Amino acid sequence: MAIPNPADPHVRVIFVGVGQGDCTLIVFPNAPHGTGEVVLIDCGSTKGAKCLIPGPPDRIVGALENVQHILRTFVPGRVINHLFLTHADEDHYNLLVRALEGFTVGEAYYTGVLEDYQNDRDVSNGVKGATYRWLRDKGAQPLPDSLAFSGPPAGGGAATPWQYGRPIVPLGGGEGLYAVAANATGSCARRSALWQKYLAPSTDPHEKTRLWKQICRYDPNPDSLVLALVYKQRAMVFMGDATRETEDFIRGAWGTPAFLSSDITLKMGHHGSDTSSSESWIKLLKPKRLTVSSGTKPFNGSGIPRLSHLKQVERWSGAVQPAEPHEYTYFDDTAAPSFVVDFTDRSVFTSQLMVNPDWTAAMPDDERFICGTWHLTLDAAGNVMIGY
Repeated sequence: MAIPNPADPHVRVIFVGVGQGDCTLIVFPNAPHGTGEVVLIDCGSTKGAKCLIPGPPDRIVGALENVQHILRTFVPGRVINHLFLTHADEDHYNLLVRALEGFTVGEAYYTGVLEDYQNDRDVSNGVKGATYRWLRDKGAQPLPDSLAFSGPPAGGGAATPWQYGRPIVPLGGGEGLYAVAANATGSCARRSALWQKYLAPSTDPHEKTRLWKQICRYDPNPDSLVLALVYKQRAMVFMGDATRETEDFIRGAWGTPAFLSSDITLKMGHHGSDTSSSESWIKLLKPKRLTVSSGTKPFNGSGIPRLSHLKQVERWSGAVQPAEPHEYTYFDDTAAPSFVVDFTDRSVFTSQLMVNPDWTAAMPDDERFICGTWHLTLDAAGNVMIGY
């Protein structure tokens, strides 16, 4: 499935293969058909990955080198206008500082509390907590608490890019990139106060221990940023690691966004886990295409995406379209539990793409599969083209 490259103005969406993690790049067409802006959503991976860079000749590289290759190839002038970190899970940000060397970033946004991004495993040039330090020094902005696409205006004034119903990247006629939800639990203020007290030098050591336990109980997934791209009567919804709680929050806050009547591509939440993509959410969106950023990391003897959940989502949608036959990887929970590479002729695309032909039993299991980078292109006529 060759990478689409139409001559007409188009929006290019690139789901960058990073193994267990997430990274998405959006490149908008230049004026007068668009803004020419570039958006990066997340940039992380926490499990070794072998990634395919198509040739000729084909190259197999690590996750960081794959991200760097995509950015160097598809980001004009090495300028990223908007960076979004959907939430403070390491597999969504820990390649960021190394990947962005040599690039300029305009505005940067994150959910949760800045201190949530402190992580000693996140190292760049020998410096621990690289992303936290980068966000702090960059002056990155926190997204408002309890943000939803429509509803009472809580957070964000008339000039802010995340005001309800206002696109962050406007393309005219209601088209563009929208923030659909962020910080759905509404806990940022309370948690910020916990962090301030924990970090205060005067706080008693026993109190610090109690506060740390409270801080560590936080699950950032429900607070994940959700974005929607609307272009040529088509829409794409990027769920980050949003959960069913986030989906319920959005449905409760929404009126009826116009893009719900569009041809929708859904980037499934939480790497295709059944903690997201609930029946009510899928029946609301009726996605025609499903994409999953996934690795082969085991979770308590299981893995994601699970085959049974993928099949459920297809049934609930009732709209998933046929596609050119291609390989995809899932965790088979219906037979012998294991990761399986299979063929499908449906529009279900996982970043784990194929079996490594050079793999042997003596090699690490995380080298058994090769991940790929899916390119989804929306052209000026509204055609949706996919390839890798």
